[in-house]
Amino acid sequence: MREEIILVHGYNKNEKDMLPLMNNLKEFGLNVRTINLPITFSNFNYCAELFAYKIKRILEDTKIEKLHLIGHSTGGLIIKKFIEDTKLTNIGKCILIATPNKGTKLANITKDYLPFVVKIFKPIDALIEGNQKILEPKNIPTPEIGCIIGRKNN
Repeated sequence: MREEIILVHGYNKNEKDMLPLMNNLKEFGLNVRTINLPITFSNFNYCAELFAYKIKRILEDTKIEKLHLIGHSTGGLIIKKFIEDTKLTNIGKCILIATPNKGTKLANITKDYLPFVVKIFKPIDALIEGNQKILEPKNIPTPEIGCIIGRKNN
């Protein structure tokens, strides 16, 4: 069975941020690729739609039978949105690394004290506490979802 892992970077990053993880996973003989998204300046929903489009293209162009998704920070939110909105039968495991599932205090502070920044860096709006909802995935079977979390930024 052909399985592939897709890595999604976080806010203010690009696919190069996921290269160390990709290289480590490849050392185990796994099929891994990164997806680059314009998460720094583009609207969150646009990034989620672009991600869904890129996944659709990957699935059309390859013979992947099982797709696993790993996202860091906002990349995890993109994955959550994808599995909430998409009905695919071949999604295996999803791993969300340091994903702000309930938003972040830093985004709230930015909104309150520097509202113009939220207009420039549009994905910050998705990081404001209360703007993320936890919904049930539409995929059947439901993918296994795991989270890697921490309490300190180091």
